[in-house]
Amino acid sequence: MKFFTSWFQKFDKSKSVIVTIGNFDGFHKGHEKLLQVVRKDSAENNKQGLVVFFDPHPRSILGGTPLARITPFEEYPQYIKKAGLHGYMKIDFNQQLIQSSPEQFFTELYQAVPFSKIWIGEDFYFGKDRSGNIAFLKQIAQKHNVDVSVFPNYKLSKYKVSSSTIRSLLAEGKFKEAANNLGRYWHFEGVVENGEQLARKLGFPTLNLEIPFRTPLSYGVYIALIQIESNMYQAVCNFGMKPTIQYKKILWESHILNYTKLPEVQKMKIMPLAFLRKEKKFESLELLKEQIVKDKEQAQLYFHENKKLPQFTY
Repeated sequence: MKFFTSWFQKFDKSKSVIVTIGNFDGFHKGHEKLLQVVRKDSAENNKQGLVVFFDPHPRSILGGTPLARITPFEEYPQYIKKAGLHGYMKIDFNQQLIQSSPEQFFTELYQAVPFSKIWIGEDFYFGKDRSGNIAFLKQIAQKHNVDVSVFPNYKLSKYKVSSSTIRSLLAEGKFKEAANNLGRYWHFEGVVENGEQLARKLGFPTLNLEIPFRTPLSYGVYIALIQIESNMYQAVCNFGMKPTIQYKKILWESHILNYTKLPEVQKMKIMPLAFLRKEKKFESLELLKEQIVKDKEQAQLYFHENKKLPQFTY
């Protein structure tokens, strides 16, 4: 198996390690609570806390198609560091790992970074065909003098907070509900690229980017906040393949409201706030232009009625 370990500060060999393992997609409220427990446990026992996760996400390999991501792997370190943990280990999820027995997986993980304790969620399974359960983990861990602690599922209004639920909420455009599960409004970042300038010719200049990972979002028109460096902008956006002109790439286009000149920018962050409508193919560019005017008016009304807006967390 392939392991990549990174410590935010120099690894202290005199201290033992407490690990927690999972997928952590989204770093939602449940993940946050678990990491708080690991941090507290590490601090009280003078140990180092390590987060272990898989890349790519196991469901992307086992399911045969790439999984829509809430959080790209590139952002994992900043969430782990903010949680107060000492480092992380990324495990390459490949065919060798899929075929590994639970005992083989545990042994190789322990050899990579010997740890004295492991925290896992109550739904944790590991090894080939998910054949290793918590009871089996405790048996293997005992052989290595490793303690096992189980963190219960975190619930909101009797429902378990999960990455799957959040993906569904984002796909449905229910961003406030997703934020209740995440503990923050979801956003993503991308590099701005030059487009074909069609929107500009129609009178609605846009900042365009290809989202660098597969998101849970559905194709359509959104109201969003844009952050460029330290500046915030209100925008109406289109996500999809622009079927009216039969565009070949998936693109996110942002038309900033109340600005006649677009800011010079290379990167920007986008926070969708509301879903307006599904992507649609129009019979002519004139009909498309008429619809963009309506979309823009709806976005302006939204911001007029919603003065208190969420903040970007990173």
